[in-house]
Amino acid sequence: MSRKLVVVLLVSVLMITLSVLFGFRITYALPYIDQDIVVLAPYHWNVNENGTMFSLKSDHEKNYTDFLTLLDKAKDIGFNSVALHDVSLFYDDGILNQTLEDIESSNLNVILYIVWRDKTVNCTFETGNTSESYWSVDFPLNVTQHEAFVDYLRNVSVTASSFQCVKGYALFYPFDRTDAYVKDNVDNPNYKGFLQNYTDVIKMYDSKPVFLVSDMIESITTTALPYDISGIDGYGFTFYSNITDDVNEPLLDWYRSFYECKLAEYVPDGELFIAEWGWKTNPFTPAYASATSNVTKAALIADMINYTRRHGLSHAYFCLHDIPHANYSRGDWGLIDDQFEYRCSGLVMKLVIPELPSLIILPLFMIATLLAVIVYNRKILKDVHPCKSRRVKRR
Repeated sequence: MSRKLVVVLLVSVLMITLSVLFGFRITYALPYIDQDIVVLAPYHWNVNENGTMFSLKSDHEKNYTDFLTLLDKAKDIGFNSVALHDVSLFYDDGILNQTLEDIESSNLNVILYIVWRDKTVNCTFETGNTSESYWSVDFPLNVTQHEAFVDYLRNVSVTASSFQCVKGYALFYPFDRTDAYVKDNVDNPNYKGFLQNYTDVIKMYDSKPVFLVSDMIESITTTALPYDISGIDGYGFTFYSNITDDVNEPLLDWYRSFYECKLAEYVPDGELFIAEWGWKTNPFTPAYASATSNVTKAALIADMINYTRRHGLSHAYFCLHDIPHANYSRGDWGLIDDQFEYRCSGLVMKLVIPELPSLIILPLFMIATLLAVIVYNRKILKDVHPCKSRRVKRR
């Protein structure tokens, strides 16, 4: 075998190796959670015009059968994991165990999103009582509410501990979405102490990872939040662009760098993920995460996926389905519509989530192989060519 052929074959092997390595970088899975996650919030999907949530066991517009269809759609797009937002509603509806059983039988993984609720209030859905416990009004001032929430977390973690599909907990910093709440409460010693209690309770009954998640509270303060909670396995942050039709990478870079520093300081072996991100096209207040059309929304999704690949971030898209009606955070976030048909954003997500590795690995592999075959064939032809294989005698 000639030196030239050996060099070409070595280069081909190198190209194949690099393509595999590059593909692995794009499709990595962190030790704890999958790279690509989609959020499911079926109770926020199942509301009336007044914003009252309905049980998934009721005969309202959506029901538990529709939830199972959402699981099928998540798999069809290419997601290996879903996030349940928020778990307390499944718990209060009495279907948390059934839900986890169905997720596990669907061969999906799940992250449980833990949002603070006043668990002293009985959630009866159709009566509208869910709104009374929705925001963290008295946290961290009410010890009775704190103890009720600890009991709730104990029951959830005991249930979740028996399911392999549960890959972790996203524990959101309590927050009522006002500047005043943050400034008046997060520096209260109980704020950190209660969060530590919640982490300890989960870890006591379930060894799975716990991530502290901030709902962009850093836009209000970057100093008051307690990041040094022992026992956590990393952080998450939500990100919604404040520029229409733009990912706003400078701001996203700031959040990523901020939390990478927190990881290095407090959880050196921990993980970081984007706990929520997404776009909607219908205008409402506040006007964040806005796209002017579904085509633009699809392009922004592709840009955001590209960002997570470049920086090795796991992420959770909010949301697989719409959040209807004109209340806070309502919009056409969904990758599918109310008839479970794909929007163009869903089709784009379906392309970039499962297909991106093969789009890179396969062409490079084919080019490398083709190059080696062409050169090798030329070498053979050169060796057997009659003008090269024997000399023609002159008369």
